[in-house]
Amino acid sequence: MILRFCEWLAETPWSIALHESLYGYAIVESVHVWALCIFLSMAVLLDLRLLGLALRDVPVSTVIRRLLPWSQAGFAVMVMT
Repeated sequence: MILRFCEWLAETPWSIALHESLYGYAIVESVHVWALCIFLSMAVLLDLRLLGLALRDVPVSTVIRRLLPWSQAGFAVMVMT
């Protein structure tokens, strides 16, 4: 079932256009890596705060409130690309 889905996906006009484009794949891959970096950096920053190694004077709830939207956006862009 997964193989059929992947074959169908590879034959869609969007997929064909992406792979035949000179810069399309590189741009999508670059955006994906950028989003991965955003997502992971927010997770690392939160982990450092929970360990007490960074942002000691800022409450954890404030750090989570500030980092969560960035983490969610990075994850969403990463999934889309």
